Amino acid sequence: RGAGFGELIASLVFLAVAAGAILWDHFIGFVPTTAGEGPVSFLDPGLWPWWIAGLFALMAVEAALAIWVYARGRWTYGSAAVNLGLNVLIAVPAVWLLLQGRLINPEFFPTVIPADSADTVAGVMTAVTGFGIVAIAVWDSIDGYLKARRAR
Repeated sequence: RGAGFGELIASLVFLAVAAGAILWDHFIGFVPTTAGEGPVSFLDPGLWPWWIAGLFALMAVEAALAIWVYARGRWTYGSAAVNLGLNVLIAVPAVWLLLQGRLINPEFFPTVIPADSADTVAGVMTAVTGFGIVAIAVWDSIDGYLKARRAR
């Protein structure tokens, strides 16, 4: 049914880890640099504060949905529709930002990869990231509706 305590905890832990990774990326960074320039983040720093605040707000709604589903004891078509809406609200802007070159920090790949390969790797990673965003959103949406159907 997907409404057990274990699934609730897994959802909340995943959201907390994702929020922590975003904060870590911004404030600490994932790639140290030389010459005291500070670490380079993976996500474009231009996403702060508004895009990231919007993402955190949607993550809070995701957490509330997980709690609501657990409290109800089952998925419903209404909760699956809310889940679909959240997936669309997260995936569409993320893919749009990715295609605009505004999701991944443009300094990231040149910092971690030799300059002659950075553009190629950035292109491949953009495609992989875009596919991953869409695949996760579609899978999660379908999963919500399957759980709702099984719970009927």
